Amino acid sequence: MSGAVNVAAYDVTQDAAMLEGVLHVIWGDPYAGEGQPRVVYSLHDDLGVSHALSADPNANINLGAYNRLRVRVYSAESQPAVAATGVFMVSSIEIVGSATQLAGEVTAALAGAQDFLNIQLRWPGTTTDPVTAAWINTMMGGAAWPSINHFYRQASFNNIWITSTTVGPYTMPHSASWYTTNYPTNYQYLDVIFDDAVGLADSAAYYPNYDGINLLFNDEIDGYAWGGGSSTTLDGGWSGPVTWEPPWGYTDDPSGGLAVMAHEIGHGFGLQHSGDAVGGWNGHGREYSSCWDVMSWGGRSPCANAHYHTSYSYLPTHMIADYKDELGWIPSNRKLTTASSYSVQLFPLDTLSLAAGNYMMIKIPITGSRYYTVELRRRPNPSVTSASYDNFLPGRAVIIHDVDPTRSDQKAMVVDIDSDGDPNDSGAQFLFDNAFRNVADTVRVTVLGDGPSGSIYLKIDDWSLNYIAVRGSDNKSYHDWPPPSYDKYWKAAPTGSTLDGPAIVRCGSLLHFVVRGGSNVLYYANLNVDTGAFTSWSSLNGESPSAPAVTKDPTNCALYAVVRGMDNRIYFKTRSSGGTWAASWTVIPTGSTPSAPAAAYRAEDQALHMAVRGSSGNTIYYGKWTVPSSTWSGWTQLSGATPSGPALATIPGGTGLLLVVRGTDNKLYYKTWSPTTGWSPLLNWQVVPTGSTNNQPAVTVLGSNQAVIAVRGTDGKVYFAISDSPYLSWTTWRALPGSTPSSPSICKT
Repeated sequence: MSGAVNVAAYDVTQDAAMLEGVLHVIWGDPYAGEGQPRVVYSLHDDLGVSHALSADPNANINLGAYNRLRVRVYSAESQPAVAATGVFMVSSIEIVGSATQLAGEVTAALAGAQDFLNIQLRWPGTTTDPVTAAWINTMMGGAAWPSINHFYRQASFNNIWITSTTVGPYTMPHSASWYTTNYPTNYQYLDVIFDDAVGLADSAAYYPNYDGINLLFNDEIDGYAWGGGSSTTLDGGWSGPVTWEPPWGYTDDPSGGLAVMAHEIGHGFGLQHSGDAVGGWNGHGREYSSCWDVMSWGGRSPCANAHYHTSYSYLPTHMIADYKDELGWIPSNRKLTTASSYSVQLFPLDTLSLAAGNYMMIKIPITGSRYYTVELRRRPNPSVTSASYDNFLPGRAVIIHDVDPTRSDQKAMVVDIDSDGDPNDSGAQFLFDNAFRNVADTVRVTVLGDGPSGSIYLKIDDWSLNYIAVRGSDNKSYHDWPPPSYDKYWKAAPTGSTLDGPAIVRCGSLLHFVVRGGSNVLYYANLNVDTGAFTSWSSLNGESPSAPAVTKDPTNCALYAVVRGMDNRIYFKTRSSGGTWAASWTVIPTGSTPSAPAAAYRAEDQALHMAVRGSSGNTIYYGKWTVPSSTWSGWTQLSGATPSGPALATIPGGTGLLLVVRGTDNKLYYKTWSPTTGWSPLLNWQVVPTGSTNNQPAVTVLGSNQAVIAVRGTDGKVYFAISDSPYLSWTTWRALPGSTPSSPSICKT
């Protein structure tokens, strides 16, 4: 009967430098989350012997990454050392056979019927069971809500379904304390218990017919419920998901029930815990802190909207997007992998029925194997409890996870920007006008607003690509560089006011501001983007009736503030690379403008290039000031007309300039200049296909040669669009949170 799996007893005369077999991971979860989870590693060889494993702390090995794979493990320890501890210390590991992907990576989808065998078990001296076999089969395989089958059908988008066969009850040959006392090393008693249990049920079950096995006990095992995998040599051999359940893990106990059963079966399918990085919510550890995932605490009290069922206790929520993806349940055409997407529509995680390209998961690669996931969770139909297990979520919100497959547990952690140990509060729920930033990872995710079919619009970008600044309705200067712990898109400068949109440019760690303050006086300040320090405003000893412009020499961070004077002539003032502003303004010898000028410095020709609206007829003029020789080119009239000041930006790589203007029809037009051919096309402007503005546009060109245009829309909101590198196609315009009474400004790093 017994003997299918034996615990290794090492003989010092044998060579234990290498073992080969199937590696299993088992997770243990304490009653009511009152304690620390446990993670157990074992290798089952072809003789049916179970070997306790531990990773050599000097080897940087994540044994969990090899869960359910056939492997060969090696130890640098001597055989006597292994024999003394009973634990094989793994110093290196390799996959054996055709498998090439580690656990946690998407391989073939878990699909089809998952046939579970439930073995009812009694401890010696007991004669009763908490529930009947019929009750267990309904709880596990019932077609109606709620059941494990119904839950996994819904959570997997009908990729899998659970069938249930129950045998027993059988009386174990030893007490629970006997197992835990005699086989305590690395919780090897779990494999011994499994060995004895499948031996008892062998005459009633042919194990290769089943995909998973649940061991259902009539009393406690060790204060934990367990889920993972094991193996037996019976019936020609079997290996697969296994759970070890005390009564509270599968009955109506207030701290267990269907949510715990679904959780442990998830471990059986190879899923780790999730949670957050801090812990402490409701007195729980970090693995049991998230109400967004059945693999943490999803669906259980005191999560908001948790639902207690009289037969099955608390009901589970779905697992997170990353874990659904790990099991192969999210089609490739419904997930987006991107480091930068200026406008993406994200649909709720429960909307698989929508067409390809309607993304319900976003993956943002970071470094190595680490990445962020972005998902939109909601309560699909709260008025009909049985409509969805996600009705038991805290609410509707964009949820972000920090995913690191090298973690031995908690591969995915909720991003909670207030780090208060509660990943279910507003610090983790991103809604309209919320933004998440990670400085080290240069990632920014902004919620722009709601879309059709329950979707939401997001802006995902590398925060180091560009910055936008605006004048608020309170006349303060706002910028989109708040600190990481600040969850709004805009942050106000601590002091000062402006009559127009502030001009900005970044060089090094400083984001420089030039504004027109009260009485038309021009002021300067800067923000240290590394420390968040904002300087006080200092007067530039000049005045302007229009918004200023500012540009930089990228070779030394010298600045050039360019303005329209009170006499409508064009002036500029230089800030040296050492940080000192010139004592006086330099006037361009010819020309005038009724609007704000545009300026861009090109290091390749050491020239300050300018574009202005002419004094009559909405004409457009261009000229350049060569800095070393202090010479002026004169003004050249360009074709076209504009009722506002233009926008000008350098194109990286020394290839030229990009000029953007508002047309007389309020559409956006653009043309390029190169040092070899000049303005091209000479006569024809290109039009941005959609969008309009009543104000001066703003433009910058990123290192990828993609142009970003920002405008104030006719509704007062700030909109942006991005082009491809030849400027032939443009994205849909998307609004940023908030509104502004003036034109925005934009700059790149």
